[in-house]
Amino acid sequence: MYTNAQSILALTNAGVLYSTNGRLTTARISEARMAFNQRVDLRGERIASPLRYIVYHTGLADVVAQIQNSELVPELATNAANTIRGSFVAIEDPYITGTAPNLPWWAFTDPVNVKALVLARLAGMPGPIILRKRSDIESVTSLLGAGGAVDPIMGDFASGNIVVKVRDVWGTYIGGAAVGNLVDYQGAYYSAGTAV
Repeated sequence: MYTNAQSILALTNAGVLYSTNGRLTTARISEARMAFNQRVDLRGERIASPLRYIVYHTGLADVVAQIQNSELVPELATNAANTIRGSFVAIEDPYITGTAPNLPWWAFTDPVNVKALVLARLAGMPGPIILRKRSDIESVTSLLGAGGAVDPIMGDFASGNIVVKVRDVWGTYIGGAAVGNLVDYQGAYYSAGTAV
């Protein structure tokens, strides 16, 4: 969804508040957090977009574990406190490509505040298609006589539960060539992981 050339280009073209080349460290996570906190909308008003997620290449699993578990900053030879520890949710994405040691990573905000990504919609549909099945304990009445039980195929086997199915499509560009799959680029931060 997000690891495509269009999304990456949109963020790198937006400047230092949206991307870096640096490898994953506590200092770079802190820089990403500060970048989110400096973002403003078209009127110049601050956007509430705190860093919530770090999404990383599988090869960075040990780095992330060290950052999250160390009481001291792991990459410094001092006794500085690791203030990043426990401040983000780590998500390993096996589909991010990269060659060690240049392994990319992403930061995203809480989607409650800013939705960086959503599912691509089915062609011609304004949103997901939602289908509801009636419970088989409902009765159907008509002008022609008394009602009967709804066929079990319509419901959830006499439990009374409502079954809902949502159809959507993953992986299709929704922002076009300019932004890839970023619905709101204010909610994303990208690092190529190429600098020491």
